[in-house]
Amino acid sequence: ASQLSIPFTVGGGISNLNDIYDVLTSGADKISMNSLAVRNPALVDESARQFGSQCIVVAIDAMRESDGSYQVYTHGGRINTGRDAFEWAQ
Repeated sequence: ASQLSIPFTVGGGISNLNDIYDVLTSGADKISMNSLAVRNPALVDESARQFGSQCIVVAIDAMRESDGSYQVYTHGGRINTGRDAFEWAQ
């Protein structure tokens, strides 16, 4: 963070509020969560309350399936959650 002059977002490997705190106090402007948000949606609201909604970003890894639907994937696009991407985004 001390070497950058631009805002930056960190994602990947974040699994709890302590991780979010550590990343933000290390200089990141925002954190991005995908797998964590799918696994524990309530943590999105809790982290926004604790750290401010301006620094919490939910990313959605979506892939088009052979039937034309879009499914949500986690773990870097490796695990299909079975969730419809459009419904999850709402």
